[in-house]
Amino acid sequence: MLTAPILIHWLQATSGSWFNALAVLCGVLVGSCLGHRLPRDLRDQARGWLGLVTLVIGLRMAIGAAEDVSLSAAGLAIPAELLTLLSLVAGAALGHRLRLARRLEQWLQPMTAALQGPRSSATALDPGLLSGTFVLFCVGPLTLLGCLRNALLASPDLLLVKGSMDGLTAVLLSATYGPLVALVVVPLLLFQLGISSLALLFHGAVIADPSDPTLLISTVVGGVLVVGLAFQLAGLPHPAVTDALPSLLLVVLFTHLLALL
Repeated sequence: MLTAPILIHWLQATSGSWFNALAVLCGVLVGSCLGHRLPRDLRDQARGWLGLVTLVIGLRMAIGAAEDVSLSAAGLAIPAELLTLLSLVAGAALGHRLRLARRLEQWLQPMTAALQGPRSSATALDPGLLSGTFVLFCVGPLTLLGCLRNALLASPDLLLVKGSMDGLTAVLLSATYGPLVALVVVPLLLFQLGISSLALLFHGAVIADPSDPTLLISTVVGGVLVVGLAFQLAGLPHPAVTDALPSLLLVVLFTHLLALL
């Protein structure tokens, strides 16, 4: 039974995630208001610059984690780049088979029409951009370590920093794509609250090790997906980010399977 002390403890252990979600919503509100006042060419320029900044973030995630990961130390006789490619290709094939991009597009269409309207000046929100934004917000050591630190040490400091950065990114995105960007808050909350709740449930078994090979190689895959999002923001040819989302789960599975060989 969920008692008041347990609920209060859970809210304290997840306070950083709630701040993160609130920061994104505030960023969407500010960006949506600004978007109506900005000329279209300026919004297009902002989109291009956001794409370049996102590219830098993705490259830092991928290259930085790839330099730190030591798969050989974990008993994995396979280069990190090969495991990354295998995970991305297999994930994209699975996502294509499940028609993730098509399903998300069908889910977004009625909400796009309702929120943007026929006279809206906002650019239509592509399903890949929404899923790519989730990857940008939620994939990386800052998310995992922040959620674990919040749950186990009652310290939301890392998530406060992350939430501030996510809020600023939400301002730029919603200035171009409108209030529909706020939908990313739903998977963001589910993901981060799930991590913190599991950490509370398995308190003694959780180790927040930033050098863990599984965490590092997952960050490499996430960084490549963020690079794909950057190409999309910049209007360049790009792979389907939505279809490749299963790669984030497959890379964890592949890493553990290879460790058993």
